[in-house]
Amino acid sequence: MIEAPLPANEAQRLAALHAYRVLDTAAEQGYDDLTELAAHVFDTPIALVSLVDAERQWFKSRFGLDAPETPRSVAFCSHAILQPDEVLVVPDSFADARFADNPLATGAPHVRFYAGAPLVSPDGMPLGTLCVIDNEPRQATDRQIATLRALARQVVNQLELRRTCTDLGRITEALRRSNGELEQFSYVAAHDLQEPLRKLNSFSELLRQDLGPALPEAAAQDLGFIEDAAGRMRSLITDLLQLSRTSTAQLSRVTLPLADCVQRALEAVSNRTAETGATITCDQLPTVTGDATLLTQLFQNLVGNALKFVRGRKPAIRITCEQTAEGPVFGVRDNGIGIAPEFTEQVFAPFKRLNGRSEFEGTGIGLSICRKAVERHSGRIWVESTPGEGSHFRFTLAPAPAVDPVPV
Repeated sequence: MIEAPLPANEAQRLAALHAYRVLDTAAEQGYDDLTELAAHVFDTPIALVSLVDAERQWFKSRFGLDAPETPRSVAFCSHAILQPDEVLVVPDSFADARFADNPLATGAPHVRFYAGAPLVSPDGMPLGTLCVIDNEPRQATDRQIATLRALARQVVNQLELRRTCTDLGRITEALRRSNGELEQFSYVAAHDLQEPLRKLNSFSELLRQDLGPALPEAAAQDLGFIEDAAGRMRSLITDLLQLSRTSTAQLSRVTLPLADCVQRALEAVSNRTAETGATITCDQLPTVTGDATLLTQLFQNLVGNALKFVRGRKPAIRITCEQTAEGPVFGVRDNGIGIAPEFTEQVFAPFKRLNGRSEFEGTGIGLSICRKAVERHSGRIWVESTPGEGSHFRFTLAPAPAVDPVPV
């Protein structure tokens, strides 16, 4: 027996193998299917996906063999990876000086015939082989060798797919933690900012009272700017807290008439409705499963926007419900200033304002709250709009999950 030397790029090869994080993992159907197919193509009793580690060859997939691994020093695959562009074919191990007295040939599993196609990573590193084994000497046809090459490429594709899914899982988990931390930070920061803001308002008021008529006109104007900025900051903090709560609050999904949420939302904006002389109508709304607080906040923000973004006309608002094959689509339609097509996606981003603060008040967070409320109900929200003719904000809500009946 001749032990295979180490490849010249052994350190890089092992690094590439370990990067897949596949060693010592459980069996997976995708690999097993390819291994079994290779055995059928060659009509052999054994086929393996063998990965050559520093001291062993470990089998990610085994067909016709119980052993999970063997020492690298006796592995036929250790020779196969030395020529990653070739399929190593050993017609009769007893006639090959490299394997004549190899314990895997003279003893179980009695390897007499071997064909191994190297598993080569996209950066050219041989990781192991897809190999077939027979207990009798034999030859391999060109078609069988070509098929083994193709199946080996599919094994590498499986490895790449597995790594991608693993990486995506880690990235998703990291994003989940990061988003949770950011949401918590937003809540804490906004909450802690309220106390100095209250002091700023209090001392501004005391300053006006202490100086009274002696307060210079220029100083009074500056103080007004301070109070106006403090008011905007208060609104921003309130909206940030609401966005944080919408993102993190525990959902209380119950069956409820959606009209009840709309009614509470309209009561919340009733003063603004009266001031603008708006008319609000509503389609017949169904019963849904959802969180009453978030759904009320959703309609309150959408109707509030419809009352705000008008120019030179009385607001006319309709709360809509359209039945479709996929389920009901809800919405709030207005006759306001509308939104240009290039901005219909951006309006849902936090702090995104399409108009100056001097023209329309607000923090630019309301529609972000709406999107988060809809997403937490596994729905989606979008806007259909024509500049100067109004907007129709539409959204879906996922139906309640089906519950299997309890046997009696």
